[in-house]
Amino acid sequence: MSLTERLNRREEYYKVAIARLRRAIEKGIIGEDTEKVRTWLEQFCIGRGLDICTGDFPIHDDAIGVDGDDRKLGAHYNIQGEALTPIASGTMDYVVTNYFDCFPNPLQALLEWNRVLKPGGNLAFSCCNALAYLADGPMGPLGNRHRLSVF
Repeated sequence: MSLTERLNRREEYYKVAIARLRRAIEKGIIGEDTEKVRTWLEQFCIGRGLDICTGDFPIHDDAIGVDGDDRKLGAHYNIQGEALTPIASGTMDYVVTNYFDCFPNPLQALLEWNRVLKPGGNLAFSCCNALAYLADGPMGPLGNRHRLSVF
């Protein structure tokens, strides 16, 4: 496959993904609760930093998006948030995430984020309040699209 063909495929993928996001916003799947958490996290985005598990929308316009899912539009790096190998130590002013609860080894994630932060840098995260959800379905509480967060 040529480079032009690859680019055309990727462009079509992004068009479909953006249309999907528009429908989710119109249906209220992405809505006010999500924006409250994002607004709270954004206050810590001063300087150059990382948005871990960025999803389709980075927390801040200048944030460097990190997401292990290569289908997410906001990702600059398609890597796991607890293995930031391409990011040099002590280079980031902030690290934020609104999915801290998704990391299987929270201590490993925190140590890695500490590694990339400059001395005095900001670390801010929110996590799902799992007690607010039913554990029905294969994803358990994370399957609930209306997240209640603590931060």
